Amino acid sequence: MATDRTGINPVSGLVRFDERADRRHQRRAFTLPELELLFKTAEERPLKERLTNRGSKAKLTPATIDKLKWLGRTRAIAYRTLAYTGLRWSELRSITIGTAFLDAEPAFLLLQSENEKNSKGSRIPLHADLRVALMEYREDRIKRLAGDCTAFPGAFDHEPFFDELPVKMSKVFNQDLEAAGISKKDGAGRVLDVHALRTTFGTMLARAGVGITTAQRLMRHSTPALTANVYTVLELTDTEQAVNALPKMESIREAKKVSSDE
Repeated sequence: MATDRTGINPVSGLVRFDERADRRHQRRAFTLPELELLFKTAEERPLKERLTNRGSKAKLTPATIDKLKWLGRTRAIAYRTLAYTGLRWSELRSITIGTAFLDAEPAFLLLQSENEKNSKGSRIPLHADLRVALMEYREDRIKRLAGDCTAFPGAFDHEPFFDELPVKMSKVFNQDLEAAGISKKDGAGRVLDVHALRTTFGTMLARAGVGITTAQRLMRHSTPALTANVYTVLELTDTEQAVNALPKMESIREAKKVSSDE
C-alpha cells in the first residue's frame, strides 16, 4: 500500500529560532536623572512650546495658559505613575477617580479585571510620594470637573482619573524625549518608549533589592522568569557592584597562607 511517506525529515536541518535575540524592541530602563528630566520636560513643554511657536511676546489668555499648564501636569503625573507602579498605558487610562483609593491604608489603585492584561484584576500599591502627588492632582481634577457647582461626594467617581489621556501616546512621548535631550535609542540599539517606564519600574525593584517573587507580584507576571529576563534590565554598573562585593584576592591569598602555616 502506498503511503506517500518520504524517507527524509524536511525540518531536520532547521535551527531553532531565538526569539530573545530577535526582539524588535529591546527596551532599556531610564536612569533616575533621565526620569526626573522627562517628568520636568513633560510638564513644561506644552506652554513653552506654544510660546516658542508664537514668539516670546505671544499674548495667551489666562484660560489658554491654564489649559496648557494642566495638560503638562497631567502628562507628567501620568509618566510618574507608570514608572512607579508598572502599569501599562491602557491600564493607566482605565483608572477612574472612584478606583483610586488614595485615602486607604495602604493606598492603592484598583485595576478592574476587564482592563488588565491578565484579566485578573489587581490592587496596585502606591509609593508614599506618588500618593501625595496623586492626591493633589485629584483635588484639582475634581475642582475642574465641578467648576462653579457644588458636587456631592462620589459625583465624579466614574470620570477618568487622568484628564483626557490619548489612546496612543508614542508620538507625544517621543517629542518629550527629544525636548528633554534624551536619546530614544542607545548604542546597543535599545529603545525608550512608553512601555520602557514599566521596564524601569522592574529595574528599580531589582536595584532596591526586592525579591523576585515580590517583584513578580508587583509586575503582575505569570512567571518569575518573565520578570527576570524581560523587565529587569540592569546596567554594567549594577553587576560591577555585585562582582566587587566578592572577597578581595588579597584576602583569599592571606587565608590560604594562614591555612598552610597551620
